[in-house]
Amino acid sequence: MLANSRFLAPMPATATTRNRKSSDRRSSGATSNREYSASPQRRGRKPKSKLKQAAGLPSWWAHLAVAVTIAFFGLIRIHLAGFPLERDEGEYAYAGQLILHGIDPYRYCYSMKLPGTASAYALLMAAFGQNPVGVHLGLLLVNSASCLLLYLLVARLFGRLAGVAASATFALLSLQPVVLGFAGHATQFVVMPAIAGILLLLLAIASEKRWLLFCSGFCLGVSFLMKQPGALFIVFAVFYLAYLEWARGLDLFRSGTRLGLLLLGSAIPLLLSARSMWRLEIFKDFGFGPFTMHVNTRQSSLSGKDGKISRTPALQS
Repeated sequence: MLANSRFLAPMPATATTRNRKSSDRRSSGATSNREYSASPQRRGRKPKSKLKQAAGLPSWWAHLAVAVTIAFFGLIRIHLAGFPLERDEGEYAYAGQLILHGIDPYRYCYSMKLPGTASAYALLMAAFGQNPVGVHLGLLLVNSASCLLLYLLVARLFGRLAGVAASATFALLSLQPVVLGFAGHATQFVVMPAIAGILLLLLAIASEKRWLLFCSGFCLGVSFLMKQPGALFIVFAVFYLAYLEWARGLDLFRSGTRLGLLLLGSAIPLLLSARSMWRLEIFKDFGFGPFTMHVNTRQSSLSGKDGKISRTPALQS
């Protein structure tokens, strides 16, 4: 009997049976009281996403900080709105005023810049007045838009705290007298569409929407139309997109389509401007100023010699 009772006694649980029982309890949905109380869903709260945890600031706080920053530096610019026009401002304002009077660009006002900034001046002066105050109020609008776009771009990459810091830093540095920040130079008009183009490029990559690539290229093309160095933003966007396409596995059709849309969008502003100049019969002057004369002047300054530039019919008249 003792020998038989030894077989009837319960056997001690081994590690294998304990693991099997615990896995069965987990598969059946059994949870401990600690897990039950620690679960965010059980407490009636939604779990925080990784993006919100990395943002560093509540959204309302960040938006308020950006609004206060734009308003503070905007008041400073309003205080300086009556400041006399600087040299480059006078050039753009005169060209923009001629456009408002129905006179074609490059006909009586020659420039080494593309017509984007002069056209922007014409639009801003039509809205705010053809005087220094109107020019600087338009600059205030452009600079505020750049601060907002920079916040959105940096917040998407590094979080809202970094976005607020970047926006405030840009607003401060773009107002410094060292960089003539109170003047509406072409640089101010290059930055705004460039930031918008890069932001749209990131959105296009994340959402896989091809029309956003075209819009990104168009904004970068507008940046180039404001001044020639804006072309570097197009180069950056093309190389960045090409690198991402190569990293994910090169597909000639998909990669070619995406890069083609970006390049097509960036070429549209320049093509539209060239077509307008051709119809106005000033295409020769349009090509001479921003390209031929600009290159000759750069070459002569680098070589230390005076470059000889032949006068165009517009200058002879």
